Amino acid sequence: MQIQTLDATEILTRDEDIAYIMECIADVECCSIVGVSNMGKSVLLRSVCRPEVKQRYLGPQADDYTFVYIDFNLMLEMTEQGFYSWAWWPRP
Repeated sequence: MQIQTLDATEILTRDEDIAYIMECIADVECCSIVGVSNMGKSVLLRSVCRPEVKQRYLGPQADDYTFVYIDFNLMLEMTEQGFYSWAWWPRP
């Protein structure tokens, strides 16, 4: 399984998109992230899950939310047992 890291430029270039997603979350509304392959949807969603991004957009309510990002493309290679081991394994 390959883990992709983010740098600050990847987060900042999607500021408008992140702001919209966080606004929907704060307003308890749905939103969809759709697009062609390699457009940056996964990077965007991983950015939203970062604690400093949550804090920036949600302020004092940031700790009220837990975001879980699962790349289902990776699930094609994983057994059911492997998925649960991965999903519940503590991460920094």
